[in-house]
Amino acid sequence: MPNNKRLTKQLLLILVALTPVGTAFAQAGDDALQRSLVESYNRSDYQAFYSLGSEAWQSKHKLADITGWLNWMHGQTGQITGFSYVREKDNYAMIRWEGEHKVIAFLLQAGVNGRYGDFGFSAFKEPLSAAEISRVRSDNPLRTSFDSSVNKVVSQFVVYNKPVGLSIGLIRGGQSYTYNYGTVAKGRQELPTSRSFYEIGSIIKTFTALLLAQAVEDHKLTLQDDVRMYLKGNYDNLQYDGQPLRIINLADYTSALPPVQILRPFDESTPQAAAAFFKRYTIPQFLEDIQRAKLDTLPGTRYAYSTAAVNLLAYVLSQVYHTPFPELVREKITKPMGMRETKLYLTAADHKRFPVGYSAGGEQPDILGPLDSLDLLHSTVDDMLMYMRHQINQDTPAILLTHQQFSSSPGNEAGLGWFVYKTPYGKAIGKGGNSVHMSCRAWAVPEKKAGVVVFTNYNQMDWGDLVDDLMAAVVTAH
Repeated sequence: MPNNKRLTKQLLLILVALTPVGTAFAQAGDDALQRSLVESYNRSDYQAFYSLGSEAWQSKHKLADITGWLNWMHGQTGQITGFSYVREKDNYAMIRWEGEHKVIAFLLQAGVNGRYGDFGFSAFKEPLSAAEISRVRSDNPLRTSFDSSVNKVVSQFVVYNKPVGLSIGLIRGGQSYTYNYGTVAKGRQELPTSRSFYEIGSIIKTFTALLLAQAVEDHKLTLQDDVRMYLKGNYDNLQYDGQPLRIINLADYTSALPPVQILRPFDESTPQAAAAFFKRYTIPQFLEDIQRAKLDTLPGTRYAYSTAAVNLLAYVLSQVYHTPFPELVREKITKPMGMRETKLYLTAADHKRFPVGYSAGGEQPDILGPLDSLDLLHSTVDDMLMYMRHQINQDTPAILLTHQQFSSSPGNEAGLGWFVYKTPYGKAIGKGGNSVHMSCRAWAVPEKKAGVVVFTNYNQMDWGDLVDDLMAAVVTAH
């Protein structure tokens, strides 16, 4: 997505200056150096990795910066199980690093005395062979040129990013298309479907924002209202230098509340420890934490992605309508839009259509609790295509209001709930989400009648250029 900050690319630009300091490795390469780099990377010995750089390179880069970068990258790739030379790229040797979780391009520049002169990482996007494409499991019928265009984009993503399963919904020219890849669980040969259930993660923030816009239309509140008007008790802390926290600040990511979901320390060292905390963490406790929170700047002046802020908005909306938040979602969004399979919790029958969720550490347990009533939804690709069709058609004043830009933080321009972007295809809206089990993205270009929804049963997925590439395939298809 255009505003999606791809940390890999940012760090590449910040930490690695692509200036020639030596000739690139030949195809034969310095296998001893490459092997030493991979071995130190795999054992998380980043000081050893750093020490293999030339003196000139070390003089320009701090060990702490490189350590932080490599540690983050290691979390993305997992262990490197193999490497192979690909080609020369801008005075660098491009080497394919085969990671447990994804394939990455390692860019290496020769130094002297068996050391490197520079290195970097980038997304690996070399064309797949016909054999590689044929091994990708999917239900793509490959009947049309559009099917083939989608398959080319998605197959490359599947091979290089290794999602367990992938479900995709596209809207092109008013028509919906669905495609599924991979499997619902490791070790099984069962494709997900357009009716597989996924957690939608932070895409629920667009539902919360749409309810807010409807509340404005219903004259229940205004965007400029002081949040404290709708909270019982002492919330004198929800102001900064006399400027109150306003309703709009909760929805456009400028609340000045801490950029987290939980405003108190808790044990999240393991999924099981986090699950135990969330099971007993109540909404009254959440409100107590809100009472103790401190705004760190004037509300409305700076971007900060705070899930706690949007959860507070969901609570406020339940108060102004005197209706539990999940019921509001059903009454005002999912029922009118015909989204029959979008819900807070799944039944036993529903769970048969719920793919097993994974993280880098393996299969993920359920993490459920009282706070779910403010920020959890399950849905399917079929249902989310209905939701995105309404976004594309902008068929209510409330939807139009959520697409209006309110925040102008560079790179994080936002409407209500949605991020808004300028693209080669026109104004776009988009939102991503990560949950305990899954990751997802939703993106639409209303003037092109184009939309993309993607889900995977792997949390914290690095989507890279997938959504951009799918949108390009949708918009440019004949």
